Amino acid sequence: MASQQVPHTPDAISKDETNLLKLLKMGHGIARSVLYKIFLWGTMQKEDESVEHYLLKTQGYSNSFYRKCFDQYQLKMMSDKSKECEFDVSTLFKVIKHTCGKLETSIDVWTTENDTRLEWLVTAIKNFRNDHSHKFVGVSLETLILQSMHLKNLLRGALKVAGNLYGKSDEVDQEVKKMEDDIETVRDQHLIASDISSYEAVLENEKLKHFLKIEGAKELREKYEDLCQLNPVYFLESKGALLDVSMVFTQIEVENAGQKAKGFRVPCHEILTFCRDNTTVKRKTKVQSPEVYLIEGPAGAGKTTLMKYLKSVWLNKNESILGLNDYDLLLFMECRNPSLSSFSQLLCQLMPKTNATYFREGELLKFTLNLKTLVLVDGLDELNSHSEKLFLDIINQNNKNLVVLCTSRPEKARHFKMHVPPTFHTAHLKIIGIADNKKEEFVRKYHEEMWKHGRSKQDTENLISYMKNSESHLKNHYRLPLNLVLLTWLWADDPCAVTPVTTSCELYIQTHNLMKKKLLERLTHHEDACDINLQDLEEKIKDVMCSIYKAALLSLNKDAIEYLLPETVDQIKATCKANSLPPRETLSAFFVIKVVEGEEKVSIPHKLLHDFYAAQCIVQNLFSENQKSKNQSLVQKLAVFLSMENVDPVIKQAVLSNASAEISLISTAPKPGSLKALIDDLCTTESGKINKYQSMLLHVAGIIYALHGPEVQEWLAMEIVELLRESELGVRDDNQWFDLCELTKNDPVVISHISKHISKSITITDKRIEAALLMLQEAKPKEISVSISRKTKDIPELQDLMTRIADCESQLDLAFWLDFWEPDSLPGNDQQVRIISKRCSLGKVVCHVSGSVLAEMQGSSVYLNLAMTSDLAAQEVMYQLCNLKPNFNLDGLCLHLTTNVSPGVLKKMVGIGMLCLVVSGVQDSSIKTVCEMAKAIMPQNSILMDLRFPQAEVTYDGWYDLLKNVKKAQIGVAHISIPEEVVLLQKEHDFLENFAHKKLCIRCAFRRLGKEQMREASFSDN
Repeated sequence: MASQQVPHTPDAISKDETNLLKLLKMGHGIARSVLYKIFLWGTMQKEDESVEHYLLKTQGYSNSFYRKCFDQYQLKMMSDKSKECEFDVSTLFKVIKHTCGKLETSIDVWTTENDTRLEWLVTAIKNFRNDHSHKFVGVSLETLILQSMHLKNLLRGALKVAGNLYGKSDEVDQEVKKMEDDIETVRDQHLIASDISSYEAVLENEKLKHFLKIEGAKELREKYEDLCQLNPVYFLESKGALLDVSMVFTQIEVENAGQKAKGFRVPCHEILTFCRDNTTVKRKTKVQSPEVYLIEGPAGAGKTTLMKYLKSVWLNKNESILGLNDYDLLLFMECRNPSLSSFSQLLCQLMPKTNATYFREGELLKFTLNLKTLVLVDGLDELNSHSEKLFLDIINQNNKNLVVLCTSRPEKARHFKMHVPPTFHTAHLKIIGIADNKKEEFVRKYHEEMWKHGRSKQDTENLISYMKNSESHLKNHYRLPLNLVLLTWLWADDPCAVTPVTTSCELYIQTHNLMKKKLLERLTHHEDACDINLQDLEEKIKDVMCSIYKAALLSLNKDAIEYLLPETVDQIKATCKANSLPPRETLSAFFVIKVVEGEEKVSIPHKLLHDFYAAQCIVQNLFSENQKSKNQSLVQKLAVFLSMENVDPVIKQAVLSNASAEISLISTAPKPGSLKALIDDLCTTESGKINKYQSMLLHVAGIIYALHGPEVQEWLAMEIVELLRESELGVRDDNQWFDLCELTKNDPVVISHISKHISKSITITDKRIEAALLMLQEAKPKEISVSISRKTKDIPELQDLMTRIADCESQLDLAFWLDFWEPDSLPGNDQQVRIISKRCSLGKVVCHVSGSVLAEMQGSSVYLNLAMTSDLAAQEVMYQLCNLKPNFNLDGLCLHLTTNVSPGVLKKMVGIGMLCLVVSGVQDSSIKTVCEMAKAIMPQNSILMDLRFPQAEVTYDGWYDLLKNVKKAQIGVAHISIPEEVVLLQKEHDFLENFAHKKLCIRCAFRRLGKEQMREASFSDN
């Protein structure tokens, strides 16, 4: 389809454009003056109170809601009382909406034409200004007259309605006459040359901004079409296997790592708005600072996929990511790309047509900085000398219209702090991976897309069933999207090859075997290799693999992450030719090959695979794998020779046995110190540190235990641990050692050496119980967090774990999630909690215990989440809560009650700082009971931080009754949280949200939560 013809910009301003300038002046000037007068008449601010102070302090807006309502420019203006007279039309529209009394909040009232309603009149005035601001073709004299009359009618109507509404009728006539005189003056006056020249320059700038906003964005969207295709397994199927990221993307789970609300789980669709509302700054300045966000996550966690998804959402203009469509432009840079070193170069590369058509040299950057722009920076951990200059050039623009969103692996997150000035507002998130409740959806989507593209013939449900059954030992591994993709491809090829897999490294080994298998299949039909027998072909591929592994390690040494070093590629090709294998066909089985600026470049598809290849080089050298392969080949060739010479079978067998024994002496088993010596010899760094090899070393451990487990001696286990310690594994977080436990299949010797490095804090999940039992024989961490997602009655080893934890006498957070959220009729955690209650100081506790066990607990600052399912249990617990011991200081309490509990048995929880109430299984008929429960536990002048309703089956009428009852009973509640699956029309939800925010005794957030969010602890770290 042909693109729309862009209007020509004349050299001099025309009469029609002069008419347009007059309408612009009316919209920007006269209309603004009228709106300002209405604002002064209707605002409920005190005389010396700024809009910011009024909304945040007097009206009680939360910081996040306040920032959501206004843009950065408006926020800055509203913080200063003296700036109110400078408010533009857009700002006045919003402040009238939020500060003036007697106005409705319903969207319909503001958007439905009604010249008796101030809400619609104010909207129409704003729209008049917007409509003419975005026109770049002049208007006729007749249109000028008609439009000025239309504006006059709108302004007259607004003044009259506002005058009646706010008791200013005596001022209306004077204001109307002044407005009408001003419009007629502007309409009839002749613009002098200086005015025309000034407006001409403004109009030209506005046109260029408009063209960049429309044509530049269009060009970016066209460019991102191809960049939103996913093929993380290019090496398995290089042709026709591209999948649309929007078709397979499943929400990645993100956690806040910043100072504010640390540990809070952030819904993926709220990433941008959460960052915007939770920025911090090290050094404050009077000037509005730019915003830069960091999302960190391990290789394979989905950082690049998330970037592709953001591009996909923006180019399709959908609402999947809140706040994304607020940006006029979305720019993207890859830190691994060495070809760009300035922001101007990036802009010209992304928008070459727009730049050539509309802008003179250097102007594209100037006008980009005038638009609201989001810059995606993928892979700070892969910065090179050129991309570092580009990143710094973007940062050094120091422009409030630019928001920069970066990704990085955790070990290189320091690059973010090094490059971002302390005056910038920053936010820091961590990608955890795919949420537990989204893994099935991800695999299902991906496999079904493979079905559509003819890449699989296996049954999707069988794959889902396998994944569920294997989660007990691969749960953490399945959090990484790349690993789920590899699992899906392996299943599509051969389900039997997947079944024995128990560690993440074994999954990579199986994937690697699949790559070699597919190469073997292709080579048997290739004209240059089809004459080679299968056995010889396998040996030749092994020889090439040794060269590939070495190339991966050498490139890792030189930080050549994007592309392999040219000399290593030449060596691989030479090995291919020496073995009579076609180089390009062979390389394409393991690498991505593309032409960049006329030169062939070879890259490994993913950083995790790069580390895996490099690790194979280390392991092969350690166990002399290449020598073993050559030895086997010699014996096989000797056998062929003896057969051809018709040697007696008995003599032949004796000769082969002796030859095997003699040749095996050539290959020696690894000796103490040999792994450390190999790393020192093969892994070179200028600083002498081996931090960058951490992921590779984990793969080394995984490969050793997967392929040589029985051969591992204690010295080798110790060297593995010490090398990883040297790479700073566990320095930031003791929990990183659990990755090594998994890869070594909880080898007691490895865990014994790990225990020496555990001192700070560990988190024990269902998956980590076996490792923790061994670890806590020697380790005594200061802090322990237990987070169990299954029913505790189904975990027999939990008793022993509690005993080990009690021996540590640590600060303890204890969460038995399912026992709290789905409590049995009788308390299910008495036995476990009783073991640790007298020896550990408790922090956050999530459980279902009886009153007698509660009486034994101790802790100086406890946040208790406690389930109760009957009147008898509630009476016991209430008694203990009202008679706490001096060594049990309760700072926060969240009670989970079922509808079986009577409000009459509950007591007021006096002296507790934070109080939350969860009531499950609520229906319309039990709404009144919920309010009685809340009143029963709340002391006078207190508030509920949260009122949650998991598994509720409540209609719109029921929720409305709840809010009315809460209002009538004067119950103060900060949040009312209902299930995401509750059926509500959008207008019904909006009404309930507005009612809760404006009509209850304190400002309340009425929100919908998904199951995972609903089941998070009610008390976060902040």
